[in-house]
Amino acid sequence: MPSEQGSIERIKKSLEEAKGPGLCLSFFSDGLDSFGADLIGKFLKSNTTVTDLELYGNKFTSVGTFLLVKSLKRNTGLIKLALGGNNFNDGFVLATLAEAVNSHPNLVFLELGDSEMGGNATFLLSKLATRRFPKPLILILNNNDITDDVIAASAQALENNTSLTEINLSENEITSAGASVLAKVLKKNNTLKVLNLFANAIDYQGVLALFEALKINRTLTTIDLSSNEIYTSQDNQGKLGARIAEVLMENSSLTALLLNDLQLGNENILSFVRVIRANTSLTALGLEGNAISDQTRRPWLKH
Repeated sequence: MPSEQGSIERIKKSLEEAKGPGLCLSFFSDGLDSFGADLIGKFLKSNTTVTDLELYGNKFTSVGTFLLVKSLKRNTGLIKLALGGNNFNDGFVLATLAEAVNSHPNLVFLELGDSEMGGNATFLLSKLATRRFPKPLILILNNNDITDDVIAASAQALENNTSLTEINLSENEITSAGASVLAKVLKKNNTLKVLNLFANAIDYQGVLALFEALKINRTLTTIDLSSNEIYTSQDNQGKLGARIAEVLMENSSLTALLLNDLQLGNENILSFVRVIRANTSLTALGLEGNAISDQTRRPWLKH
């Protein structure tokens, strides 16, 4: 990691040389402190030509993130903003960030993974869901210790969301309780297109609830449920597969279904792979890591 003084000098030089439209500022894992965040913030206040800002992995303190976030309200030219790997475990800072993002009509990508949000993620999700600009927003919140409580507290806002088209909630702490809340959101929301729930703690019941919602939802195109905790038992062998089959027969919007590493078992998979050939919209099906027999695999290889 570069020394703080060396990083500050490099920032100063980079900012002095930054000219012209469509600027991309990238200070990836530079070990910047609050002073560095303040320097970049002041630059953003007076420069509206920056379209891409990448500050991942600098481990800013709450003070540093606040100084930076505050400056974003003055700059409305940003299109992509990557602030993951910094300290965002302060609700006030996250609320301020959401307000800043909501004032940016052109912003389409916000990356905040690995940011130690925990329960404070509610402040961000609830406010971002009220964004009213017509341009869609992709939100990356992987590995943030987000729990069912956050999902429940943000549910109403997410139901009415008209801006967020893609949410990455992978590698968090969402269980079937949170998945059931998201299922209710999907039944009412007609904006969200991509939902990534990879590597959470969702079990059989939570996945059932999500697929029940997909019988109604006609907007979602991609869902990733890989590496969750389904572990089907003898009692429910085939039931989940039957539910998936119902969705694939009725839903013509879903184009990517990722179910890798779920230990689904042959019985569940056989229940829905037989209908895959009749579904003309599904173009990506992930079933790796499910110990599938060749006999079970054969029907979808012909798809």
